[in-house]
Amino acid sequence: MSIRMKYNWLYFFYCLAGVCLGGFVAVFLQYKGVSNTEIGVVTGIACVAAIFLTPMLTLQVAKQPRLDAKKMIIYAYIVITAIYALIAFLPLSPILVMLIYMLLYAFYLTTGPLLQVMASDYMRSGVELNFGLARGLGSVAWAIGALIFGFLVDLSNPQILVAGMVVSILITFKILASMPYEKGQTASHDKSGSILTVVRKYPIFTIMLTGFSLALAAATSIGTYLINIVTSLGGDTSFYGVAVFLMAVSEMPVMAITPRLLQRFKSIQLIGFAGACYIIRNFLICLAPNLPILCVGMLFQGLSFGMMTAVVTYYVIFNLADVDQVSGQTLITVMTSGVGSMIGNMLGGYLQDAFGLNAMYIFIYILTLMGVCLIGIGLLLSRKQRFRKEIKR
Repeated sequence: MSIRMKYNWLYFFYCLAGVCLGGFVAVFLQYKGVSNTEIGVVTGIACVAAIFLTPMLTLQVAKQPRLDAKKMIIYAYIVITAIYALIAFLPLSPILVMLIYMLLYAFYLTTGPLLQVMASDYMRSGVELNFGLARGLGSVAWAIGALIFGFLVDLSNPQILVAGMVVSILITFKILASMPYEKGQTASHDKSGSILTVVRKYPIFTIMLTGFSLALAAATSIGTYLINIVTSLGGDTSFYGVAVFLMAVSEMPVMAITPRLLQRFKSIQLIGFAGACYIIRNFLICLAPNLPILCVGMLFQGLSFGMMTAVVTYYVIFNLADVDQVSGQTLITVMTSGVGSMIGNMLGGYLQDAFGLNAMYIFIYILTLMGVCLIGIGLLLSRKQRFRKEIKR
């Protein structure tokens, strides 16, 4: 099997593990007696922890000659498996479940940029890797996992998610062990740029990534508390699985054709298009009068999150200097899975418990519009002469 195919399967099972952990976070924690506000605290603090953990791990990869992204992923997965085993086999109070889940989720979030570093190293070493296709297959895994585990949880209970998570990680271990991987010059460079350096050197990237972060914060509120939205419209856990399936499966075709789109359009143009689609997605879901309209909104996940995630990764590869590659990929995770997810999870949960779903919807509208406005500002700046040199492709 080629390295390209192995990387695709690696991302598939990485996302299959992710849907067990993150896709049903509200379902699992509510089953353990955790409230919406507390769920927001758990996921929010985990995202904050990931903000600090991710740069620490990726910078260690960049600085330590004997450490690479592949080894760091394996170490992180060992920690994740051990922590999840605690939740599975020990009788724990809701407070302890919250604390353990925070650590578990934080470590899982740190593995995303490490997989991106591996992809960047492979592509720079001459391996033909389609990162968009890999992400698309990850979306398929998320969709399949959401559909299957949605029905299994409905038939039994959310504890079944633990088994799915552990099995997926064990398969990921096997794939990683079979992949030859040599640390790239980008990751090992002694003068690897810091996150602050990237922020200063690439203003358009920073502005648009901030906009993406806000739009994603709005989407995170929807994703984390989707079970509450579904039940408010008359659905159940099984339909929740179907809704997540539609959302995830819509990403596959978009991510698969991203390399071809980048041959015709600049990455910054596609980021702007994806930002506009966030308005359609988030507003359709929040304004949905029934479950079919909700599903239509879910199908815009591919053109919004799917396209944005794939293109922003290529933006870093195309437009940032070699020494800034690791920090650039890390900044994506910090601003999205970190800052964006923290805002969406914590405030979304609090607003629901304090004022109801409609208050969270207003919050989502405001964040979405603010995020898209910042992305629009980035597009306008890219046309000015003094900023134009940042955009190479």
